[in-house]
Amino acid sequence: MLGNALTFIKSLITSRNMSKYQDMEIFQAEKEKILARDDLSKIGHVDKEIKPLVDEINSKGDYCTTSSCAGRITLIERRSPRKIDSTWLVAEHNPIEVKLIKDRLKSEHDVWLMMETYIIHIFCRTLEAAGEMLKICKKVGLKRSGITQIDDKIMIESMGNEKVETLVVKDGKTLIDDEYLKVLVEECNTRLMRNRDKVGKLLEEIKRI
Repeated sequence: MLGNALTFIKSLITSRNMSKYQDMEIFQAEKEKILARDDLSKIGHVDKEIKPLVDEINSKGDYCTTSSCAGRITLIERRSPRKIDSTWLVAEHNPIEVKLIKDRLKSEHDVWLMMETYIIHIFCRTLEAAGEMLKICKKVGLKRSGITQIDDKIMIESMGNEKVETLVVKDGKTLIDDEYLKVLVEECNTRLMRNRDKVGKLLEEIKRI
């Protein structure tokens, strides 16, 4: 099935002319440009929990990471549907305690508890390189991974399937009791660590390339 998908994608790329980035010098120049640019994320740097994976991928000649997130547990206050009107009350990349969430549930607005999965975008020099990376992602259980082409770049998007997203405060009214909050936090922690385990397996597989 993967082979058929790669053949189909290759036919699309061929119909638009093959990517200029197949040329190693052109790819390397673009890779250096990408890795030198400023990190525009809120924290301003790669999550330390995923940095070993990012560094390993970038050590390979045919690959370059363009964005990533290790996966995290967040508590977000939303004052409107607009992203700009949202505030992180909690943002943790490691398991959390119930008290941390409980102490921050006081809000006049909507508050969401979320466990956000790992995600990474990888710029690949060739379709064959992308296919090899995709096989590895699938092998370690990262089923939500695929190949696309953006601005003449062949890209891999890989993400986990571990996720929690639930409304815990509505218009200032807390919707959950202490017992259910404990259940939610335990579930977020469990899924976060399952997510972390798959990222670790991905790192070990990429070391073998």
